[in-house]
Amino acid sequence: MAKIKDVVTLKSGYANFVELKSTFEKARENADRMAMYRPTKAHRRAFERICRGLFQPTDKKFYLLSGSYGTGKSHLCLLTANVLSLSSGDPAISGFYNNYGKMDAEQVKRLKNIRKDGQYLVVICDYHSGRRFEDVVLKAVFEACAAKGFDAGVETEFDEAERQLASWEGQVPYLSG
Repeated sequence: MAKIKDVVTLKSGYANFVELKSTFEKARENADRMAMYRPTKAHRRAFERICRGLFQPTDKKFYLLSGSYGTGKSHLCLLTANVLSLSSGDPAISGFYNNYGKMDAEQVKRLKNIRKDGQYLVVICDYHSGRRFEDVVLKAVFEACAAKGFDAGVETEFDEAERQLASWEGQVPYLSG
């Protein structure tokens, strides 16, 4: 008699949830999830509306993605992050386009043409850090820039504080009592 492990193969792309930031940053896990992702009709419709801004820059709409636990919001966000950060010819996302094409070949052609080359800076915030919203967003922007090798060259009050502390450490002799 065959054992279950010999009959059933689990695909690593399927999961109950996506830890968006860490999955996006881990190339292999990210590519595996994209290769296994099969967007539902509702996901395709939402994704296409979001992407409309790529070819209709006058689309000034704001999109709020909401839904119950397990409905695929994080998967949809991961998909969007990948499509925006990678060209349509990148091998890391080819599996996704293949799956999407099985459901809507014409739309995949349009999406691939929109994203032929170039990329957007994708910033994924870690909201579980307990920091203020502004700090979380700023930190995420700096991390995304650093990951792409881009020096944003933005000076913050924290940079000035670090310079001042370094200056004081170098100038003030230690006084013992």
